[in-house]
Amino acid sequence: MSKLFTFLFFLIWNFSFSQLTVSTKYIEIYSWDDEKDAWGEIIVEDDQFSFFEFNEEMTFLNFTTIKEKTSFFLTDSEYSEEHEHFSYEVTSDSGYESTLIVDLKSDLPNIRLVIDVEDSNLLIRYTVKNYWFEDEE
Repeated sequence: MSKLFTFLFFLIWNFSFSQLTVSTKYIEIYSWDDEKDAWGEIIVEDDQFSFFEFNEEMTFLNFTTIKEKTSFFLTDSEYSEEHEHFSYEVTSDSGYESTLIVDLKSDLPNIRLVIDVEDSNLLIRYTVKNYWFEDEE
């Protein structure tokens, strides 16, 4: 039953219009350094073009790279007035959970994913190339 519900949910959202689309041009991955209590050195950096396509309600996201397409459900939306960004708890179509931070107002606009991987935490930062909002119809 849950597979049918998931399939129908993805089918419906694939035909809806996006409210926000973000293209990215660069990726950096950091691991958490427990000794410094901060993000450590960059462990991966690369030119990587990708798209984040959010639905109108900002509850669903399609993430597309050259190699893959993943969908995410977005919940627990929070806006930080101090940092001027939105954060969400996200669950991928395969059930993987992480935190998504959409930071379009910073000097270097970016989207970040914070992920628990086995015994460590990773920060994946995508540098924004461009973003746009689609008109409602």
